[in-house]
Formats: sequence, C-alpha cells, structure tokens
Amino acid sequence: FAVDVRSSGSTASNQNQRWTVKAVLPNGRSEPVGWGGSGAELAAASDPSAVLRAECTGYGYLQLVMQPGRVTLDSAEISPDGATLVMEGRVGQLPGSPDPVLPEMLLLTARNELRPLSTIWLDGTHRFRTEFPLQQNKWGLGNRAPEAGHYRVLHAVTDDAGRVRNARVPALGQLLRQLPLRAERTLAALELVGEGNEQDLVLRVSAPRPSADRTALGRGRLIADYCGTTEAVDPGAVLFETFDGKSCSDSGRAISDVLGAHRPDLQRYWTVADFSVQVPPNCTPVLRESPEWFRLLATAGYLVNNNNFPHYFRKRPEQFYLQTWHGTPLKRIGCDTPVA
Repeated sequence: FAVDVRSSGSTASNQNQRWTVKAVLPNGRSEPVGWGGSGAELAAASDPSAVLRAECTGYGYLQLVMQPGRVTLDSAEISPDGATLVMEGRVGQLPGSPDPVLPEMLLLTARNELRPLSTIWLDGTHRFRTEFPLQQNKWGLGNRAPEAGHYRVLHAVTDDAGRVRNARVPALGQLLRQLPLRAERTLAALELVGEGNEQDLVLRVSAPRPSADRTALGRGRLIADYCGTTEAVDPGAVLFETFDGKSCSDSGRAISDVLGAHRPDLQRYWTVADFSVQVPPNCTPVLRESPEWFRLLATAGYLVNNNNFPHYFRKRPEQFYLQTWHGTPLKRIGCDTPVA
C-alpha cells in the first residue's frame, strides 16, 4: 500500500508528526502492525536523514515519523589545537516544500552555552557546515577552556505559534561509526558521543587528566600518597581554594590580592576545578586532585579556603590553615560541633 502524507495537510505544519500503522480487520476493529524484520532492515528501508521515515515502537509496532526541517550531522572534527569543533550535516526536506532555512546551532549545558563562529551552506543539497569555538572569554579576561560539562548539540525550531524551542541533533553515517570521538588538549579533554536511541550528540568537556588519574584506583593511590607524604613544608607557598575551585573569589581572593601587594615573595597557587577558571594575576592555577595539587596540599606553608578541603585532608603541624567560611564566632561548625 502507499500513503501520501501531503494529502493530509500535515506537511504545512512545523510540528513533528507521528502515525501508527494499523490494519483494519474484517470485523471492523483496527490493530497495530508489527515489524517482522530486523532493525537494520527497517533502517535500510528509509533514509535516516529524511524528513519522513519508518520507525518501530518499543513493542515492535510500525510507525511513520515526519520531522519538518530535520537536522542531522554526519561529520565532525576537533582542530589540532583544540580551539574549534567543525561539524557538517544536512537539513531534511519533503519534495515540493520550500527551501529550508540555515539551522541555528547551539551547544548547551545547564550553566553555559557556546554559539557557533559560523554556519554556512555547502551546496545545493541542503548540506551545511557549522564551526564552534572551544575556547571562551566568559569573564572578559582572555580566552579559556569552556566550563566542564555535557554540552548537548541543539538547533532552534520555531513552531506554528512562533514559539522557539531547542531540538537535539542525532549523529548519522560516518560520524555515527566514529563515535565516541575523543581529543586530549592542553586546557580540556573533549569527547563527542551519541546518547539514547537516536544517538543525539553531546560534547563532554572535562579537565585534562592522565587516564590513570581518572579511575577510582588512580585517585585512591594519589590520596594514599598524600596521606603518607614526608616532604618538607614550604613556608613560601600559599594554596588558595574557594567554592571547590569553581571560581577564584570571595574572601580568599581579597587575601590573595593583599598578599600579592605586600608579600610578593610568597608563591600563590589557586585550586581550579577546570581551566575555564581565571586565576588572579601572578598566581599559578593547580587542577583540583591532580598530583601537583596533592603535593601542595601536603607541603604549602599556608592554606586558605572559604569552605573546606576534602575529607582526607589533615593539616600538618608546620602548616597554617585559614578557614574563612563563617565570620562570626558565635556558632560551632565542623569538628567543633558537639556530638548530639
């Protein structure tokens, strides 16, 4: 049998459409039609980048899905210097429909977003290329790595009422076969992956660490080495940390600035959760729970924190620890709290 979905008038809408294929029985009842072949055979029956394609439900029933202006990506490359991510893909279109508009692409987390440097058409087959920056001048202090997180690859969709929403973009073809696509760069570790049944694209950005340090075993070894250190304490080193290294601010920043002005002989180090964090001038960033950070936690003569160091931290007798969390002496916190 054949169905012309254009005759239903649904192609005039920007909304996604989904139809369940049913068979009308002699008794007048209708029953959903199951797919008897494999998933690969069904995928081969319809172009996965097409606007209209066949799918199966979780129970194996056949459906037709139409997504006007469906955006898919089939190529991606991270530049050698880690500065850009270039992706290519296609905007689907039903025959006889108006030419599609260039997609508005976006990389988005709950805390941050990255917009493309450029998005251009490649040829007359509705293929496009988009280039994203993988460095960000978020605070106006120079380019840094983007904040760590899982960045969903999205494009803007406008519905019939003029409302704009973000739709996820799946990987197809060569890109799908390459996933996960990984790159280790100086300021960040990057991984492009597909998630869910549709293999929707997500760019995972994390702090650069040796592979051995990312495992629970590797972290346990670093903690054990820290707890057993016998290296001498350096009275000329100061380790600052505020908000678990997510920023260099609060009282610790004020203390650091005063020390920089009055005690330039002291070497100031700042804990950073990742290299998107900008440290004060003449200070050295140290990645949290890196080997160098553990060494400084054990040997810095002065430690300043507005919250607290992790549970395994033990101040050595030669160290001076300034805790700036609460400014009033009228309450007891931490180890000073009476046992209930």
